[in-house]
Formats: sequence, C-alpha cells, structure tokens
Amino acid sequence: MSDLVNKRSNNPIKNLFQETSFNLGLSAGVMLFIFLNYLSYVISYQKYLTTSRTFSAGAYFIGFPFDAHSTSIGNPISSEVLLLGFTADLLVAVACSFVIGWIVRSFWAKIADRMH
Repeated sequence: MSDLVNKRSNNPIKNLFQETSFNLGLSAGVMLFIFLNYLSYVISYQKYLTTSRTFSAGAYFIGFPFDAHSTSIGNPISSEVLLLGFTADLLVAVACSFVIGWIVRSFWAKIADRMH
C-alpha cells in the first residue's frame, strides 16, 4: 500500500515537475515573459507609428529582454527573425521561469510547514 501512496522517484528533477506549486510558478514565469514580449511589441509599434508620421521609413523591434524580431517599413520593406536574440530570449525565459517555479515551491513548503 505504501508503494501506491508514495510515487516519488529517485530522480529529483522528475519530482520537482510533479509538484503543483512548482508547476504553478513555472507557468506564472512563462506567462510573465509572454506578456513582457507582447508589451515590447506594443511599445515599439507605438514608437514606430510616431516616427513614421515624420519620416518616410521606420522600424520596430520585438522581444524582451533582447530583440528577437525586426520589421522595417520603407524601401525595401523587410521583416526578419533575429535568431540570436530569439534564442537568448528563450533561454532567459526558461531559466527565469524555472527559478520562479523553484521560489514558489520553496515558499509553499515553508507555509505548509508552519500550518502543520
């Protein structure tokens, strides 16, 4: 019976991903970076609209914390994914989300210990 109750393995990484508090923190971190990338798009696009009214060409960059995509309007029109920036954005987002998940798990464990 105890084998059915305790399904934890000897792999600490697998155990970490089985914890709900870690998964909630990880999801919150991913959502935070999705929001920040969207926000960088909105801010950059608004700056582009402001400058394109005065000049015949303009460009805007998308990505947080690094530029992952650029679009320029003018002659010629171009749009490209900046692979190095996209890779760096992805690595930073995954690492920060993992840390946020671990912090949430740690705080949740401390709160649960105090309640018992």
